Amino acid sequence: MRPVPADFAFETDRLSVAVLGDPARPGLIRQAGAILTPQATAFLPPALRVAPGGPDAAAWLRRAARDATVLTVHEIGGGLAGFVRLHDGGAGEIMFGYLLAERLWGRGLGTELLAGLVSALRAAGCTAVLIGGVDPMNAASMRILRKTGFRRRFDRGPDRSFFFELDLAGP
Repeated sequence: MRPVPADFAFETDRLSVAVLGDPARPGLIRQAGAILTPQATAFLPPALRVAPGGPDAAAWLRRAARDATVLTVHEIGGGLAGFVRLHDGGAGEIMFGYLLAERLWGRGLGTELLAGLVSALRAAGCTAVLIGGVDPMNAASMRILRKTGFRRRFDRGPDRSFFFELDLAGP
């Protein structure tokens, strides 16, 4: 089951987000290759990390979309800024992860992206529990999750990740 409809999209003050269309578009692959750096993917699950020397962006996009819905994140009036990956976790849960281009770090866009995602999912009538796994070394993402209303769960993943959740049916 898809966690969001195929036409799901939203905008924030600085970002435009929509479901990934054709992942084989040359322009998208070129832009994705520029942001899929080892640093930008360091805290993603191992299958979605890229090695030094440059990613195969087309293969990365195929892997990311294999069992999930991928959203593209663009700066309004600009280029590709990152991706959000949504996966049906079953039992009323949506698992998610995100990455932003390194050039955009430290500008509040992670907080803006997640606040916009939560707002758009609620506006679409989604009542699932949104769950994000975070590497314990990724303090910036943990701050963003807390800032946008997520609470840390007490379970940990096999890779020692922390999990944060937000009940979209709640306040």
